[in-house]
Amino acid sequence: MRYKILMIPRNVIAVALALLLQFQLVTPRNVLAADELPSGKTFWMISDTEAYRRHVFYDFWTFRRQLGEEITWVKILGKSTPNHYGVELSNGKQDTIWSDWVDKAVEKKILLDYDPAAKAAAEAARAKKAAIAAREAHVKLVESKPWPAEIKKKILERKVEIGMTAEQVTLSWGKPQRVNRTVGGWGSHEQWIYGSTYLYFENDKLTSFQESQ
Repeated sequence: MRYKILMIPRNVIAVALALLLQFQLVTPRNVLAADELPSGKTFWMISDTEAYRRHVFYDFWTFRRQLGEEITWVKILGKSTPNHYGVELSNGKQDTIWSDWVDKAVEKKILLDYDPAAKAAAEAARAKKAAIAAREAHVKLVESKPWPAEIKKKILERKVEIGMTAEQVTLSWGKPQRVNRTVGGWGSHEQWIYGSTYLYFENDKLTSFQESQ
C-alpha cells in the first residue's frame, strides 16, 4: 500500500506563518495591555507574620520563591514580554517575572502600593502627637480646678487618696470599668472597679479601697 505525500504550496505556508506571527505578537499584547501595571510603580512586600495572619502564606511563599530570595519591594519596569514584567528589586538587581504572579500578588495584597513600615511609623508618630496633646489638655484642665496643690499633684501623678471626690479620682485614673451603686436613707454608696482594685465612695467621697490578689 502506497501513501501519497501532500504537498502544500510555499505561498500558503508563508501566509499561514504570517497570520500566526501577527496573532502571537499583536493579539495577546492588546488583550494584556489594559491590565498592565504602570511602569515605575513600586510595590512593597508584606511580612511573613502578616502573611500568616491573613492566611495567604502559601501564595506569599510561592511568589517569593519566584524571586529567588527575600526582598522588601518590587519596582515595575514594564512588560519585557507579553507574559513577563521586567522588575527592579530592593537588593538592587533587575529580573523578569511572570506577570500572572505579580498580578495575583497585587490582587491578594501580598504586594502593597504603599510602604507598610513607613505607614506604621507615620501612625506611631500621629499617636505620639495625639498622646502629648491629650496630656497637655489634661494638665491644663487639672490646673484650672480650685483644688489644693497637693491634690492636683497627686492627680497628675495618677494617684488617688482617701478623701478625693469622684471627679478627682476620675481625672486621676479615668472612668472605672464598672460601678455598683446603692442608695439608702444614709445617702449613696458606690463601688468603682478598676481591674483588681475596688474603690468605695460615700456621698461622692472616697472612703476606702481594696486590692484583690
